[in-house]
Amino acid sequence: KRDIAALGKRSSQGSVQAQGEAGEILIEDLLRKTFPNDQVKEIKKGARGADCLLIVSAGQVSSGVLIESKVTQRWEGAKWLPKLRADMEAENASIGILVTDKFPPGQTTAFLDGNIWVVRFHELLGVAGAVRQGLDQLNRLKLSRGTAESTAQEMLDFLTSPRFASIVESMLSPVSDLRDQLVSEKRAFEKQWRIRENAINKMFDSAALFHGELISIAGENIPEINSLPSVNNLLSEEK
Repeated sequence: KRDIAALGKRSSQGSVQAQGEAGEILIEDLLRKTFPNDQVKEIKKGARGADCLLIVSAGQVSSGVLIESKVTQRWEGAKWLPKLRADMEAENASIGILVTDKFPPGQTTAFLDGNIWVVRFHELLGVAGAVRQGLDQLNRLKLSRGTAESTAQEMLDFLTSPRFASIVESMLSPVSDLRDQLVSEKRAFEKQWRIRENAINKMFDSAALFHGELISIAGENIPEINSLPSVNNLLSEEK
């Protein structure tokens, strides 16, 4: 949750290029931590292709998930998806994942477009985990002696089918609901904190004003109140 929050914070600051690079680096770190037995191949900055390739291996058989992040102001799926498919073919990846904070109009949750998942940042690990498990089973099928090629193809077809997408979406739904609840509670707490902070500040301001009035009447004989900053103390700190 901290990593996802950090990614969300980074994605709202700085230039588009800086945001993209921050997203790429954090995605790679998240994948390596979450799937330590898999290989995460970085696509070098400036090179043609996506951000990174998650390689799921079983023996001598491996399958790849090509992941690309987009931090932009608008949805440009007509340009992004064909490019990612071309990159997937170049990297021999079975599945693609496009991570973006901008969805097409009317779309609010992760969805499958052919063999490419389009997800928000907080949905990445859920989708990647489900896809990775399916590819691991596919690899093991290919390793099994006597397994027909049609069976392996059937598994791959299932991983890119609306049925699989429906299963993953139902799995992500409670997570999205919990996230929305968490955000709502956080906003409520922040509102309460601001109200209390303003009330406390008003109390200190009133106390400082009252103390200043006493000094103006009785002179410097009025003792300082340690919890209230004095002008002399502020001036000495600046020196």
